[in-house]
Amino acid sequence: MGIKSSIVAATLSVVLLVGSSVQADVAPVSDDGYLPVNMGNWYWSTEYAKSYNNLFGMGYYCYGFARFDLTPLTDAGITGDDVDSAVFRFYLTGKQGAGPNPYPDGTEGTFTVNAYDDSLMLDETYVGSDRPGYVTDTTVEETYDGGPDTWASVDITDIVKGWLNGDYVNNGIEVYDGLEDDYGWYWSTKEAGNRPYLDVTIPEPVTMTLLVCGSAGLLMRRRSQIRRGKRRAG
Repeated sequence: MGIKSSIVAATLSVVLLVGSSVQADVAPVSDDGYLPVNMGNWYWSTEYAKSYNNLFGMGYYCYGFARFDLTPLTDAGITGDDVDSAVFRFYLTGKQGAGPNPYPDGTEGTFTVNAYDDSLMLDETYVGSDRPGYVTDTTVEETYDGGPDTWASVDITDIVKGWLNGDYVNNGIEVYDGLEDDYGWYWSTKEAGNRPYLDVTIPEPVTMTLLVCGSAGLLMRRRSQIRRGKRRAG
């Protein structure tokens, strides 16, 4: 095998290694609930959360909330720069309590997600009906038409990177129905097996070591080829 073909083969191996990664469900939800505006305080103890937007055109709004325990990541020294992706996964259910019917299968709805700022720190001990503001430029929108009794997901990678890098405080996310119509979203919060979580993807720690070793091997092979060439020339 010549020098050029050796470099190509080694490079392909490195690319495949860099592309490999591990999935880890390492950030469970620590607090979640919902706020029906003008209809009471935050609800924390229910088995579900929900959201709807200007229900029946009558000015009824409801905001969902979730905050994640990032301690397993920070304790491992993970920063935002280490994260490939972070996806909020939650199990959609049928109608729960008062509110509209859920989006049926085949009807497209929108999840609008924002990171809350620290103007009001929310957790399940808070009593009241206020909401924090939003961190600037953290809005994420995701469409979905799979109906209830399925898992849905929203990619919030940039939000999680900001939390881990200390750009803003982890005060959770607001999950909001992005469309004004007669449907809403409901998702499980406490049911075993269907609890929401943050699915984080990080690179394999061994990747960079293999990359360095591969580069060193190529350099040594090239030097060996050069030495042999000089001896032949002499």
